[in-house]
Amino acid sequence: MNGPDLTLVASPYLVGPADPALHTAALIAARVVTFLPTPAQFAGGEAGHQRVRAAAATCPHYLRLLDAWSWSIPLWTQGVIRAAVGGDCPQSDVRAVERTLREDPKLRLAASALKPGLLDQDAEYLTAVCADILKGGADPGVTTLVAAALDRFCARRGYVGVRAGPGPRATPSVVQRGEQALSKRLFAFAIPVPVQASGAWVCALRLGLSDELATLRGAIVAALAGDADAPLARAATEYTEAFTQWRRDAAPAVTDDDLGRRVVDATVSITGATLPADAALRASAAAIRAAGMGPKGAANGPSPAPESDRIPVLTIRRMSVQPDAASSVSTPRGRAQAAQ
Repeated sequence: MNGPDLTLVASPYLVGPADPALHTAALIAARVVTFLPTPAQFAGGEAGHQRVRAAAATCPHYLRLLDAWSWSIPLWTQGVIRAAVGGDCPQSDVRAVERTLREDPKLRLAASALKPGLLDQDAEYLTAVCADILKGGADPGVTTLVAAALDRFCARRGYVGVRAGPGPRATPSVVQRGEQALSKRLFAFAIPVPVQASGAWVCALRLGLSDELATLRGAIVAALAGDADAPLARAATEYTEAFTQWRRDAAPAVTDDDLGRRVVDATVSITGATLPADAALRASAAAIRAAGMGPKGAANGPSPAPESDRIPVLTIRRMSVQPDAASSVSTPRGRAQAAQ
């Protein structure tokens, strides 16, 4: 059972075999939508898929990316991770954001990293996007385009964005600090999750803890909607107890997944907040400005978005401690929510 409709939108940069943010999102969400690179003019149907096959044949990076994502095949097969919902995917948002960057003079700073004509040639576009995902985001022109497109997709579909926080001993990036300054925190809690496991392992855990995950989804949805009485503490505690029991009883002797890798569990913090719908563009402009790059005289970034133009996000961060879930749930008011 999926339970409440918590649809998360995650960056393709997170779809790695050991990324805590994607593993957590795939576990707690009803579904996760990500950006699957396709030709810029992809329109679906058999003709569209033929275009994908033709472009992939001339783009080794595309095949390498699919191979890197192979661990997640069971999650795609079961519809947990998907590239579209009802035929709607973020691909159209990529082109819309690219056009906005080109045409809005207030976005010259954020647009300065964008490669001219990036979307004009299928093979060149796929190579640039796939290569950057494989490198973890080395090209700010590509990462900004993808991040802003996913936020636009969240805004028009009413979905929840996913952000990856810095690791236990890592320093937040300029972009992360920029978005943090723009965020309005709603809540935070911590739970144990597998941060390195195959897609089949995650699917088995979703099935084994379906009731507890449905309760947790409901509490997250309520808390994101502003319900101060959302039972996050109780839901996090029930999930944590069930997770511990499942790992002890359902998989007592299993230390490796079906791909032959050691399964790694860890505690992650999940922070719910809202961000301006153009936060990715703002943070990118701030990073470019901090690096002393961009055209002279360019505006610092887009004009402030209306307060209503905000999207909900979950920031997922791996922790170095193993806290008690019930005592770790907090709100901006600083009060702990007692387990109910």
